Amino acid sequence: MSQDSLSVIKKGVYSKKKPSIHISNDIYYGAFISYAIDRDDSGQCVVVKNRTIMAVQSFEGRNETIERGCNLSHNKACIVIMNKLSHGDSDKVIINSDILILLKEYKAQALALEENVYIENLDEFIKNANKLKIVIMAFNKDDIMDFMSKGK
Repeated sequence: MSQDSLSVIKKGVYSKKKPSIHISNDIYYGAFISYAIDRDDSGQCVVVKNRTIMAVQSFEGRNETIERGCNLSHNKACIVIMNKLSHGDSDKVIINSDILILLKEYKAQALALEENVYIENLDEFIKNANKLKIVIMAFNKDDIMDFMSKGK
């Protein structure tokens, strides 16, 4: 993987499919929970459905968390991925199109990434997500706090 193929994602919706209120609620709730428990690399990835946390990444890794959470949710889950706290170069969170295969297989409806997560081949990634009709968006910590302060 070349450093040239990596793009840093910024706040916004990247897919043609826009998040519904229901999807937004799940995403921001999952992000809030992940942010609240993000210590020692726990909670970097969460799977949410109907404002219920279906899975939290711990030792097993991101893909296994997605598989477990989506199996428990029986379709239409939202996946939320946060940055690691350390933010060192060796701790970059990098997403590639392989995750879209998991999202399709487990019928997830959205992938939300915290700002400054890296995406490999962003244009191709978005093109593939659009084919699958998966919401792709990025948020920042201010969005999470705004959401929670409104008591959604």
